[in-house]
Amino acid sequence: MLSETTKKSTQVVKFQKQARQVPTKNHSALKTPRLLLRGFETRDREQLFQLLNNWDVIRYMATPPYPYTHAAAAEYIQTSLDNHATTHPGIFAVTRAYDGALMGGCQIMPDGPPGHNTSAARLAYWLGRPYWGQGYVPEAAAAIITHAFQVWKVNVVTAYVHLSNNASCRVLEKIGFVDAGLVPPPALKGRRRGTASMHRYVLDRLAWRGTHQR
Repeated sequence: MLSETTKKSTQVVKFQKQARQVPTKNHSALKTPRLLLRGFETRDREQLFQLLNNWDVIRYMATPPYPYTHAAAAEYIQTSLDNHATTHPGIFAVTRAYDGALMGGCQIMPDGPPGHNTSAARLAYWLGRPYWGQGYVPEAAAAIITHAFQVWKVNVVTAYVHLSNNASCRVLEKIGFVDAGLVPPPALKGRRRGTASMHRYVLDRLAWRGTHQR
């Protein structure tokens, strides 16, 4: 009989293998068994505002203002639209495949100074409060890191987590990341929160390949 940990690991491997890139009207997207990861669109503004105007959701995010504003939502959507006009988009809305509901966001960006060629990428994600505890974040993150290794051809993916964000630590460990210790937070323009030391999680290509090819 499979242990609960083994069952979860097997499920994540399935998500990684089934994640695929699909065309949409304005940009490429990623499809998983339950999710469609696409670029944010102007029609998402109100729902984005509703989801992020919640302290439980936003307290571990470095830059968004709180209380959240419609102007901040519009600015973030424009950033996503600009990002999806590039060769390798990395900012995705996490939507439910069967009804299109916007649930959160997930992104993979170069882990280095702007304009600096790097073989490392940084993973970040958030999920609206009504959708917690249903396994959506591991499913979305597994698809995003597969995208990073297969399309971006990075050698390592990193993620930074607040010391008290135990749920996010569990998500990363579930999809194969290893805690590499405490580090100062990465430099981010407009940082409002997360100025203390953070967990730095790492998943390199070799470890990902070993999981992905099971």
